[in-house]
Amino acid sequence: MVIVDQLSSVGQLLLNAAKSKSVVSFKSFHALFDDGTSNNDKYDTLEAASRALCPSYVAIYSAIMAKNSDGCPGIGFYDIFNNLRSKEFIYVAGHNDPQQLTVDDKRKIASLERTRVYKHAKGNF
Repeated sequence: MVIVDQLSSVGQLLLNAAKSKSVVSFKSFHALFDDGTSNNDKYDTLEAASRALCPSYVAIYSAIMAKNSDGCPGIGFYDIFNNLRSKEFIYVAGHNDPQQLTVDDKRKIASLERTRVYKHAKGNF
């Protein structure tokens, strides 16, 4: 379920990072929500905020999320990327299974999409 009250703050967090060509830590993202908010609701809100900034077929704003461990977005981003840009996904990874991506594949795919996000933010905000 999308948490409507948080759409604006999540969108602003994404937009600020995109405009500065940086990334958003998951810690910063999770800090926007009340304790006890389910992760599913948080991620539904993230995707809704991403789509509110830009249609996913143009740029997937959740690409600028970054885990501390590897600097990559979460698996949900790779599912969306695979669905929308399957040829690029296969070109990078050699297959179309987000669950089988190496860290190097994840970084390459994230970099491709982050370039789109940064370009969109620069030209539209």
